[in-house]
Amino acid sequence: MPGLTEDSIAVLDWIKANLPTAVVNLMGQYRPAYKTGFINEINRRPTEDEFLAVKSHFDALGLNR
Repeated sequence: MPGLTEDSIAVLDWIKANLPTAVVNLMGQYRPAYKTGFINEINRRPTEDEFLAVKSHFDALGLNR
């Protein structure tokens, strides 16, 4: 989700600690739709920097794709 890089990283840390063999599908294709126009925080796509920060952490943890 846009603006929630730290939350996404925390979820990946939890998966690594609790479900280390889980297969994770990291997707950067969020597109705001429907009523997101009323919620400024999520009325945009994640930036490339946001996605790459999460992907970098994902790769560093060595999670399964």
